[in-house]
Amino acid sequence: MLTAQAYTPHQLAEALDAPVSWLEPVPAYLEALAGSFEWLGDWLAHRAPPRMLTIVIGDHQPMASVSGPGASWEVPVHIVSNDAALLRRFAAAGFAPGMAPMQPATLPMHAPTPLLLAAFDAAPENGSRAPPDARSRP
Repeated sequence: MLTAQAYTPHQLAEALDAPVSWLEPVPAYLEALAGSFEWLGDWLAHRAPPRMLTIVIGDHQPMASVSGPGASWEVPVHIVSNDAALLRRFAAAGFAPGMAPMQPATLPMHAPTPLLLAAFDAAPENGSRAPPDARSRP
């Protein structure tokens, strides 16, 4: 259940007592990702408004000791929606279903902006224009 506090006292104490390893950061990094994805998945499944569109954009790669040598600067972009017509527009633009990013990435970092604008500006499949609340806002 959502509360004003992000963590219970038990969770906070557990996190503060967890050992920190700068030599083996991968387990803690994966645990942090799993917790974030669990929270986001639960929120999307149980609390998100039905017509909501969620765009999840990675902001950076993990530190080199996690990502390995020569990791790219590319980050994943995920579109989450229950609007099948909108998702088909993103699929037509090259997005693939699922959570695993396509390899190699097909777009440079600046490319999603015009793609998003085009997807939202397209007429719905029934021929009428999208209602104002379904369009992107500046």
